[in-house]
Amino acid sequence: MIPALYLAGVMKEFPGLNRAELEFLLAELLACRRSELPLRLVSDEVSQAMMPLVVRLAAGEPLAYILGYADFMDLRLKVSPAVLVPRADTEWLMASLFEHWHGPGPRRILDLGTGSGAMLLAALDHWPEAEGVGIDVDAAARAVARANMRALGFEERAEILPGHWFDGADGMFDLILANPPYVALDDPELEGRARQFEPALALFADDAGMADIRHIIDQSPQYLRPGGCMLVECGHRQVADLVTLMEDRGFEEPLALHDGAGRPRGALARLGRDGLASMGKLP
Repeated sequence: MIPALYLAGVMKEFPGLNRAELEFLLAELLACRRSELPLRLVSDEVSQAMMPLVVRLAAGEPLAYILGYADFMDLRLKVSPAVLVPRADTEWLMASLFEHWHGPGPRRILDLGTGSGAMLLAALDHWPEAEGVGIDVDAAARAVARANMRALGFEERAEILPGHWFDGADGMFDLILANPPYVALDDPELEGRARQFEPALALFADDAGMADIRHIIDQSPQYLRPGGCMLVECGHRQVADLVTLMEDRGFEEPLALHDGAGRPRGALARLGRDGLASMGKLP
């Protein structure tokens, strides 16, 4: 059967499914690109293998968990329910970081709550001379990050350590990355499938979602070299508070960063070279 007819039948049986996600699943089983589907045929064996995956998708499970991987920047990353699915919002923030960074790249990078390692590994891929440390409190998440580190060939330039935020961090860093939990428990905007399937430890924080952000900003000057930079992701309603926290801890003129929809989703700032706010361009 040609894929178009097959997928039409699946969508009739499971109305409301995203056709693009179905195409990704089918392409995975046919070992081809999504654009190559019109050139393939769906055998009975493929159809039988596809249906359990469709059932999982219909139940709301994220496509990345079903596939076992997600693409982030130029990297293909292993993912599992132990880590958040890497999102386009974070890609936009990383792209903004690279765009605004002037001069030599960072020598040492710290990624707090590394999860799959997405931010750290994208930074190491962009700056080939850099080394990095990813810290995560969850053992299963660290296993995913280490698997990605090995698969992408970063073993000599990165290490993944256990710890709660800065626990285990050793020495000083030129750049700190953080995508901490920032969702309030009662946030009505959180997507249903994220609440059901993604790790609560990586999603939710007290104090209207700001508790972990406050801790990270408060402690970060102890681990940043003077003139070092920090990138933090947060919710679109939290950016003003994040900027204020950064300014109060000696970061100079934090720059609000936006996602693909134009909403503020984080901030990038430099620690003043004397430990206090000072003028100048990043880094």
